[in-house]
Amino acid sequence: MTAQPADYPYLITENNWDNPNEYRAEFPFLVATYGRMAGIDAWSFFAHSTPLWDTGMGVWNTASPIIMGQYPAYALMFRRGDVVEGPPAVQETVNLENLYKGQPIALPEIQYKDFVWKAMLGGDLNVDFNSKISPRAFFAGPVRLEFSDQEANLKTADLAKLIDEQQGTIYNTNGQLEWHYKKGFAQVDTPTSQGAAGFLKDAGEIVLSDVTLSSQNQYGTLAAVSLDGKPLRDSGSILIQAVTQDKPFGYKTQPIDKQGGVRVTAL
Repeated sequence: MTAQPADYPYLITENNWDNPNEYRAEFPFLVATYGRMAGIDAWSFFAHSTPLWDTGMGVWNTASPIIMGQYPAYALMFRRGDVVEGPPAVQETVNLENLYKGQPIALPEIQYKDFVWKAMLGGDLNVDFNSKISPRAFFAGPVRLEFSDQEANLKTADLAKLIDEQQGTIYNTNGQLEWHYKKGFAQVDTPTSQGAAGFLKDAGEIVLSDVTLSSQNQYGTLAAVSLDGKPLRDSGSILIQAVTQDKPFGYKTQPIDKQGGVRVTAL
């Protein structure tokens, strides 16, 4: 959820996890779909600290079936550009003189800081959503900033058509992605790759152009990816990839309330 400078390369050099986290399976899927849609040019999953598999949930570890084990499908999708950027959801021209004077831009400044960051930095780090633009616009299409000496200007796609607050669905300007945030899943539908991530059991059947998905696992990712570059309907080599919740060997929890909350007793 970062507004990228228009016409410049953009890459992510590392990421980390809030742990313990059973739901890391969605991350490679989201990088290959929404990350690619947003125009991110490269993503470095950080980092490998052992030649073997990681034995627990570390802050930056990637040597696990849930992350590196999903590279075959999602790295191919990302590098091949299966998901296209599409027209921008938001394009803001920022006047540099106004910016130097401290005038705010129209786009929301979105930073996620946990309690550790808050304790280190002090002050109120709550996100301010008092913006002209819905934060959900970041999932409807690319969001671009153009710095200029010209007059400030804001252009948006028809966000009212792309963001359905009543149904809880975000459609994309590229026509390839849908985020059903009330139901808890996202889906991708391109000629060469189709799939979904999230709470798949509750989602029921997900009907895509060439593939219908259904899962009895509460949570996970499912994808069908053409390996020969042909559309799925014509491909002679298709990778089917499925991953569920991230639970290392020996991971144990105890219930602590009737709402489903648990206490981790062993990592």
